[in-house]
Amino acid sequence: MKPWKRLTATLLAAALLLQLAACSATEGNDNVSSTQTVSRSENCLDVITDMVHNNPGKVAYDSAYNDPAFLTQRGLTGKVFFLYDAAQFGLDWKDYDPDILPDGSTELQWVQEKKAQLTEKYDAAKAAGQKVYFMMDMIVFPERVKTLYGDEILTNGKIDIQKEKTQEMLRYMFEAMFTQFPQIDGIYVRTGETYVGGFYGSEPGNSAPYYFGNNPAGVSGDRTKDHLTLINLLREELCVKRDKELIYRTWGFDDFQKTEEGYLKISDQVEPHDKLYFAIKYTSGDFWRNYEFNQSLNSGKHKQIVEIQCAREYEGKGAFPNYIGDGVINGFEEYEWQMEEGEKKSLRDVINVEGSKVVGVWTWSRGGGWGGPYINGSEVPDGSELWCDVNAYVLQKWAQDPTRTDKELVLEYAREALGMNDTDAENFYNLCILSARAVLLGRGTNQAPTIDMLWTRDDNVDANRFKNVVNVMYSGKDGDSYPKLEERRKSVKLWEDILAIVEGFDDGVEMKNYMHVTTQYGYYLFSIFERMFTIGVLYRESLAGQDTGDAMREAIADYDRLWAEWEQLKQDNSCCPTLYQKSSFDDAIQQYRDAAEQA
Repeated sequence: MKPWKRLTATLLAAALLLQLAACSATEGNDNVSSTQTVSRSENCLDVITDMVHNNPGKVAYDSAYNDPAFLTQRGLTGKVFFLYDAAQFGLDWKDYDPDILPDGSTELQWVQEKKAQLTEKYDAAKAAGQKVYFMMDMIVFPERVKTLYGDEILTNGKIDIQKEKTQEMLRYMFEAMFTQFPQIDGIYVRTGETYVGGFYGSEPGNSAPYYFGNNPAGVSGDRTKDHLTLINLLREELCVKRDKELIYRTWGFDDFQKTEEGYLKISDQVEPHDKLYFAIKYTSGDFWRNYEFNQSLNSGKHKQIVEIQCAREYEGKGAFPNYIGDGVINGFEEYEWQMEEGEKKSLRDVINVEGSKVVGVWTWSRGGGWGGPYINGSEVPDGSELWCDVNAYVLQKWAQDPTRTDKELVLEYAREALGMNDTDAENFYNLCILSARAVLLGRGTNQAPTIDMLWTRDDNVDANRFKNVVNVMYSGKDGDSYPKLEERRKSVKLWEDILAIVEGFDDGVEMKNYMHVTTQYGYYLFSIFERMFTIGVLYRESLAGQDTGDAMREAIADYDRLWAEWEQLKQDNSCCPTLYQKSSFDDAIQQYRDAAEQA
């Protein structure tokens, strides 16, 4: 049996023992048997949902979170299907215009097959006691709509929400969706980006090759007006007409997501409804460390749901220990110097407090971004989702009872899911806490001078941004040391400490080997990062007239050795996640390698 499936089986059994502390996963679902209903704690949030975010166009992840029965046992209230399982891709548009998806066309065949798949998935979620949601790109139409109605819906080549025909087509689409898919309880609306079209890949179950779309906000020239038009149209079609839930995400690269003022500017102009929620990332920007806690949370007059990514896309996506439970629930350490006294800094500041607007948590148990590394799935079929699962477990269980501590929940997980004794469980929690600091120092803190955090993303390094960070490190010299380079060295030391903890676990701990392999993975990755920045800083010193040739060559030799050992780790262990893209690392230091050879 695959390690992650053994873990899943263990968690399912453990969840049965913990149901007394769990929320009801079936409230509002009349067709669910009483045996699937568990008691609801006094402080439990109303909405606790999860989504697996697959890489667009790639083979979907192999995950326990794809199983709605698993979500029910965890105490969740609903499953959020990913973009390509949105019901809009199961509509044939025949009643509107049969020429949109003509009989006999490849596009119509794809839609018919998709409709059958969606029906099966939605039915399975309902049967397991989960509410059915999906994240839905706005605005997206079949490709032929562009030819048939382009003049009536487009402005400068983009779909315009202010156009009467656009609104007419959207109203038809929602009427057809809720008629043909009565299982749907609500929709998580995504603006800002649209992942459709053949450009993003051809994997049948994880793409939308016959569609086009765009972010509606700003097409008319007025972003606020466009958001309000779309929100009010959706509010009427879902909440008012059909008593369905509308979860409108604030994501979109603008102040609507990033600032309290930007959020209130739009949301305050929308009339509240019991079925209307705004979904807001806990970060004031994308999911990464060094973005401040989002001050929009617990502001305004609408119910809110917090978005939380458990396999962080800029930080390994679960390939190594990277615990976020403490930081999200209690506040990350960098908030102490990034944020002002009195600002909201954690979920504890906005949930289970007087007058809280935050009524739900939406975890992304897996994924985000575009590429690797892959911890399991088509490329690493024997991998485990352990490190993602720790984060998801803690945050989902905390949402069911916010009076608990993250440490309680990690210890519970260690004992019940990993079979650890009390001593090992305590050490496992210490490992988690150390991993959060190791990742922060290894990627770079945002104390002045500020570091561009996109120097590494998903599984690669951006050579130009890396060079800029080297320059920031060099310019930030303090006496005889470089504080930001010292952070990288502290990170490596922390990974050594984490390795020592893992090696000290009882040999009977089933996941010990996987924890050891993935902790080594983290050690090699962040050691390579440290060597790269050391090489870069030594190069800058050489430009200033210092003789650093020997030191540069030594650091480059270390870099090459570490890569060879990391590749050997992967070769020797089938459970090891895929590695980062070596070519992008080599590109980032090539100029320094050339200089060292000439010195």
